Amino acid sequence: MLRCLSYPVVIVSYFLLVTACSSTQPTTVPQSRQERNLFHAFTTASPTMLQNKNDLHIQTSAVVWQYAWPEVQVAYAPLKNIGVSTVIAGSLTKDDFMFNAYNFSAGYFNKVAPNVHLESYVGTERGTINNTHATGSSKLKLTKYFIQPAIAFSNENNSLHFILMTRFSTNNRQVVHATYHQTNEPFTHEQFVLLNRKPNFLMLEPGFQFRYGRKRMMFTTGYTGSLNFSNSFHRSIGNFNIGFLVRLGLARNEN
Repeated sequence: MLRCLSYPVVIVSYFLLVTACSSTQPTTVPQSRQERNLFHAFTTASPTMLQNKNDLHIQTSAVVWQYAWPEVQVAYAPLKNIGVSTVIAGSLTKDDFMFNAYNFSAGYFNKVAPNVHLESYVGTERGTINNTHATGSSKLKLTKYFIQPAIAFSNENNSLHFILMTRFSTNNRQVVHATYHQTNEPFTHEQFVLLNRKPNFLMLEPGFQFRYGRKRMMFTTGYTGSLNFSNSFHRSIGNFNIGFLVRLGLARNEN
């Protein structure tokens, strides 16, 4: 009788042991899910195109790419040929990746020909990235210093602008916190290893922008790319933006 009872006990025990062992095996998160988390992002390289003292430009736009967020730029010319600008950007909805940033810059602008405008700004940008990983979360602090030259071409009545700009920047990323399972998210872990090894890096962010409209308001659309010279990491590779520009304080002889 005891021998007969021992067989079911052995079978059940074996089944429970196999089940317990298999349940403890790590499950790798699909890389496509891990890649939904980004480890660097940036605001649009938007030129000011101020033209006269006391010009005030207010531009609102939406960045539409892998993720989307709104941006607001305010630019003002307190002196002749001198401008200041600030940009505020931030994710509005909770997602696997959330980006918030602001920057401030100052620079020189000049109309070198009737239809050609030049400007160059230097500034700094601060921001944060919040990632919701499949097995945890992380927060990064971003610091950037940049120089941004631009050249603009316009038609005779100043209603159409085509602008080419390039932003050169030095960047730093700091991990505020990071909690995730390394064995379950190997791609994510590789990114943090690279980040901790090389927190500083150089970037080139070339772009272009079209503007069309009249004296007080213009429709804007453009693209800013991202080239990394220092190391390779998973990031936003470009921003496509669309929005409106309101121009105040313009000279009376402009359209």
